[in-house]
Amino acid sequence: EAVVAAMGHLGVRRIAVGSRWAEEVNNALIEYLADADIEVVAMTTRGQWARQAFDMSVEMGVKLAFELGREAMRSAPQADALFLPGGAWRPLPAVPILEEDYAKPVFTNGNTRAWRLIHDGIAPPVAGWGRLLSTP
Repeated sequence: EAVVAAMGHLGVRRIAVGSRWAEEVNNALIEYLADADIEVVAMTTRGQWARQAFDMSVEMGVKLAFELGREAMRSAPQADALFLPGGAWRPLPAVPILEEDYAKPVFTNGNTRAWRLIHDGIAPPVAGWGRLLSTP
C-alpha cells in the first residue's frame, strides 16, 4: 500500500518497472497496480523467485538495480517514474543516480515505507536519497 500511496502523492500514473522477478510475479504486480489506476508501460524480468533473491549478494543486488532500472527506462521513456520492486535486494543506492539520469522519481519497497513515516510526520524528510524521501 505504501508504494501506491507514494506514487499517488507524486501524481504518477504510468510507470516502468525494473523487475528481477518471474513472469507470474510480474503479472500479479501489473494487476495490483492496475487496480490502483497505475499503468505499467514497461516491465523487465530475470525470472527470479524468492530463493534466488535471498541468495544474491548486496553488491549483486545494487548492480542489478542499476541494470534493470536503466533497461526499463530505455524501454519506456514516456513513463512518469521507475519502480524497482522487491525487498531482498538493495536498490536504494541506485535511486538518486537513476533519478538524475532520467529526471523522474524512482520508487522502491524500502523508500516508500520510509516515505510513509515522513508523510505521517513521524520522521523528517531526507535530502540526497531521491525525490520521494524529500517530499513529505
